[in-house]
Amino acid sequence: MQARQHPASRRVFLHLTASLGLLLLAATLMGCNAAPPSRIPRIGFLLLTGPVPQFTTLVDAFRQGLKELGYVEGQNIAFEYRYAESQPERLRLLVSELVAVPVDVMVIGNTRALQAALQTTSAVPIVAPLLSDPEGDGCVFGSIAHPDKNCTGLSTQAPGLSAKRVDFLKDAFPAITRLAIIWNPANPSSSEVFAETENAARRRGLQVLSLNVQRAQDFTFASAADERFDAVITLEDVIITVNSNAVFDFVAQRRVPAIYPSELFSRARGLMSYGPPFTGQYKRAATYVDRLLKGEKPANLPVSQPTEFVLIVNLKAANTLGLTISADLLSRADEVIQ
Repeated sequence: MQARQHPASRRVFLHLTASLGLLLLAATLMGCNAAPPSRIPRIGFLLLTGPVPQFTTLVDAFRQGLKELGYVEGQNIAFEYRYAESQPERLRLLVSELVAVPVDVMVIGNTRALQAALQTTSAVPIVAPLLSDPEGDGCVFGSIAHPDKNCTGLSTQAPGLSAKRVDFLKDAFPAITRLAIIWNPANPSSSEVFAETENAARRRGLQVLSLNVQRAQDFTFASAADERFDAVITLEDVIITVNSNAVFDFVAQRRVPAIYPSELFSRARGLMSYGPPFTGQYKRAATYVDRLLKGEKPANLPVSQPTEFVLIVNLKAANTLGLTISADLLSRADEVIQ
């Protein structure tokens, strides 16, 4: 015989069922109207070459700068990387990929990649930590104090910088008479720096040999096989930085002194370097990115001029080359690598 349900119990059951239904409906409606999770800002990196160790060093410095500003990868910042693998014709396609992601800011370190980005997008802000020629590179027109494009950053050039490198080389090795300049004429900003370096060398009584490098195969230096020179200087260019080991081998074969544009060389196998610290430039670039992510415009962020110049001498490289560094130069160095 089936038990008869008490009317009061039935009313309580119906009331609870209705209440539960209303709660479920309310939760569903709240879920539909709830704000979506906040999107993590994304930083896009574009490199002409592949993911070489030198680039990793610079990106690590940039990420450290962001970390000190409170950014944690995966929590409130994310990164996208694109590499052209030394194929300049791919750069604009890779920029389009970054725009489509979308990234909130691009960080671009070399001239050709920067120009490809500027030709492809006028909407995404760009920070260039290593501007060798802000106007010539196409980042700004008219005033570095108020960039009028979607680009800003930090310059690596300063008046007299090329002459200073020549002076360090000549002062350290007074007997040198002919200087080989390794540079990339395809880099739009290099022609002026080459001219400055050549003029500085001639003022110090040095003859000049131009060694042009545009592709990886140029670093066999076949054109220099029968040339005479007794010192080397390299200009700033991503293709030279990426092929630095080939340059070091070439210098070691000739057993001549050499000076380079950044600490990326002297911390490897380079004898000397003088210039603004590239790792420091990338770390400072993080402050630009932070301000852009907070809503500032590139036009309100003046291109920064270098204020710190570092002379580094690598005694390990000197021993390998069979060269003696004077006590005077060592006393002038900001850092001596033993």
